[in-house]
Amino acid sequence: MAQTESQLRRATARARRPLTWAVTIVVIVVTLWTRSGSLHWSGEAAADYRWHLGWACIALGGVASVLQNWVPSLLLLALGFFHLGPELALSVPRGTVAAAGQPLTVAMVTLEAGAEDQRPFLDWIEAEDMAAEQRPDLLFLTQVDQLALGQLGELEAHGFIDRHVWPAEADWTADTRGNVFLSRLPTSGYSAGELGRLFELEVDLAGTPVTVLAARMPRPLSEQGVDQRAELVELLGTRAARSPNTVVLAKLNATLYAPAYQRLLSLGELTDSRMGFGRKTSWSDDRFLPGLELAVDHVLVGDGLLVLDRRVEHLTLGQGREPVICRVSLR
Repeated sequence: MAQTESQLRRATARARRPLTWAVTIVVIVVTLWTRSGSLHWSGEAAADYRWHLGWACIALGGVASVLQNWVPSLLLLALGFFHLGPELALSVPRGTVAAAGQPLTVAMVTLEAGAEDQRPFLDWIEAEDMAAEQRPDLLFLTQVDQLALGQLGELEAHGFIDRHVWPAEADWTADTRGNVFLSRLPTSGYSAGELGRLFELEVDLAGTPVTVLAARMPRPLSEQGVDQRAELVELLGTRAARSPNTVVLAKLNATLYAPAYQRLLSLGELTDSRMGFGRKTSWSDDRFLPGLELAVDHVLVGDGLLVLDRRVEHLTLGQGREPVICRVSLR
């Protein structure tokens, strides 16, 4: 009887081994897919989910170790940390950073187009108990509809003295989904190009001009969308590289794993403002996968700026988006 049980266990182990290897091979194929953005547009989109793939690898590696399939287990665990590593590195503590001059707080907000009232956003901005260091000096808002544009007018009473709107206010209709810059500081050199997807202006910090670039990128849901985003990344990166005192507000619709993101960092000589502050996800959607959260809205800075604080305001404004806030100063 004991011999029969032993034989059964060995037979079960032999049956599980091919299954474990099959799962490992599938994971390797998916990993290669997430790295194939330069070969096919779908690889660019798949790269955004490497964080979730990493945790799946860790879980599968744990199961394989319980089954004593050691080689697949080690491979899966290694792949897991390979995928998780870049975003885990964002949580590595930095040294103490002190402002070298006047700070600037910027925020990027995606509103819920079609909402009858933008009160959640307006109440947050207008809150009298908001700490001074948390209050945005400059706001870049996207997905602004005609109703929201009218409601934003009340922010003038809260210190937003400069306002730049795309398209021109006279051209707005009920179907318009535009973009708005609001600033408590005087701005200069405002320009909007590339069909309203790329914006530029300057603010003065203690006599030093700081360039603020903002971009609204297409979603990578087709080859055309990926190509359009790549073109905008080239243009945005080229402009960012002109000055080390540059802040980029990028509604990139991509995580740090995407080739477009890496290209923007390299070309623009930029750094992710989240370094030392963690993942700071800005988009979530539980309809398809519970806990699906991605950091797809980014604040990137040039070498001439220090990041004093980087956070996400837990104020979901529709489409699973949350405001992204960053406080910087000159070095």
